Amino acid sequence: GTSLTPTRIIYFDDGSHSQDVATIRPAEKRASYAEAFRAYPGIERNSFQFSGPLTFEQAVWWANLHVKAVAAGTGAGADKTWTFSPSLTTDDLKSATLQFGYADSIGATLPAWEVPGCLGEELTIDWAKDETVKFASSLMTHKGATQLSAFTGSLSDVVTIDAPGTGT
Repeated sequence: GTSLTPTRIIYFDDGSHSQDVATIRPAEKRASYAEAFRAYPGIERNSFQFSGPLTFEQAVWWANLHVKAVAAGTGAGADKTWTFSPSLTTDDLKSATLQFGYADSIGATLPAWEVPGCLGEELTIDWAKDETVKFASSLMTHKGATQLSAFTGSLSDVVTIDAPGTGT
């Protein structure tokens, strides 16, 4: 749940953010038909939905949030094997800090947002022969969103390769 500097750009076709803040209304007896006279902000919950083609470069990152945390693959060079063996006795999933905005050059008049502690809620991977593999991910956090006037870290676009659905 700690805010960290982002380490990657997330690539997706469709994405959405939902922010819900509960309202706490204490019940009061004041000889009135009005049920409550005071209201306080309650727990804030931020949810994210992402979907699109699954790329080889991001498949491990999504699995770290949804299946099991794996620090490094085994094997030499680019030919790595990643083993995700969930355990009932270990709670070792990773969380993510997301920074997002509507423009690359944000500022005081065009702010962005940061939300730490995002956990994987649901991951769907769809294979169809002669199409690219598709993913859909739901993330959620109980942490509040913080306004940013500058993105942290210096990330750049990377070349991604979609996972093909051939041979399935």
